[in-house]
Amino acid sequence: MTVPEGIFGISANALTDADNTVVLPKSLRAVSVLAFNSDLKNIDTGDNPVYAYKDGILFCEGTATFYKNGRLEKDEVSVDGMWADVILSNAVKNGVLLIPGKVETAGNVVKPVGGVRKGDLPGLTCEKLIVDEGVKYITADAFRYYKPLQYVDLPSTLVNIGRRAFENAQIESLVCRMPQPMEVSSGFISYIKEFNSKVYVPKALLDTYKTAETCWSIIPAENFYQIEGNVPESGILASVKPIESVGKATVKAIYTLNGTKVNSLQHGINIVKMSDGTVRKVMHTGAHEKL
Repeated sequence: MTVPEGIFGISANALTDADNTVVLPKSLRAVSVLAFNSDLKNIDTGDNPVYAYKDGILFCEGTATFYKNGRLEKDEVSVDGMWADVILSNAVKNGVLLIPGKVETAGNVVKPVGGVRKGDLPGLTCEKLIVDEGVKYITADAFRYYKPLQYVDLPSTLVNIGRRAFENAQIESLVCRMPQPMEVSSGFISYIKEFNSKVYVPKALLDTYKTAETCWSIIPAENFYQIEGNVPESGILASVKPIESVGKATVKAIYTLNGTKVNSLQHGINIVKMSDGTVRKVMHTGAHEKL
C-alpha cells in the first residue's frame, strides 16, 4: 500500500488493512501509533526527511514533551530527537525487543535515537527488553502493554523513565547500568517491589542503592545484586565487555541477532561463537573491532 504524496498526517486505524508493506510519502509529518496493523511486515520511508524504519520500529524526528521522571508539572521538559513511535510485532525476535541507539535516515544519515515516544500497539508482547546505549528517554506508557517482562536492561545513558512506562509489567530481572540511582516515579518502584524483582546495578553503586534515602530504598536490600558476574543467564546480556578470547577459547565467528555472519563486533548485540563450541551474546558500544 502506498500513501499518496501530499498527505501530511495519518490517523488511527487508517492503514490497519495493510499487512505487507506501507510506503510513506515525503510529505508525511504525523502518524498515529494506532495507524497500522501490528503484524505489518515493513514500512518504506523512502526520501521522507523525518521518518526512518529499522527492524520493526518506525522512528520520527520531532519533539517529545513529558514530565521529568513522571513528577510534577513544573518539571515538564521538551526534547528534540529521533523517537521510536511505532513498534510492530516483527520488532520482537525470539522474544527479545531491542530499542537501538541510532538509526539511518534518508540520505544515509545516521542519527542517535533519543528514546521511545509513543511506542507500542496494544497486544504486543516480549520476554526481554534491551534498551541500547545512547537512548536517554522512555516516556509515559511506552511499554505499558508488555507483560510479563522476564528481563529489562537499561543503558548507562538513560536519564528518564516516564509515568506508567512499565505499569504492571511484572519485571523479573531489572538491569540498571546508569552511573547513579536515577530518580523515577514512585509507581515504577512500587511495581518492582510488588513483583519482587531482582535489581542488578553497577558494583560501585550496590551499597548506594541499598542504603541511600531515595525512592529505591523501599526495595528490600536483598533484592539488589551487582551486574558484574551476576546478570542472569536467561538475560540477553551475560556480559558487556568486548570478547576477544576467554581462557584458551578464541572467537570463531560473529553473527548479528538476525543470523547474518559479520567480520567484526557490530554496535548493539552480537552472537559470538567460540572455538570451544560455546556461544555468547555480547553488547558492543564502542568502535568496530576487527578479528
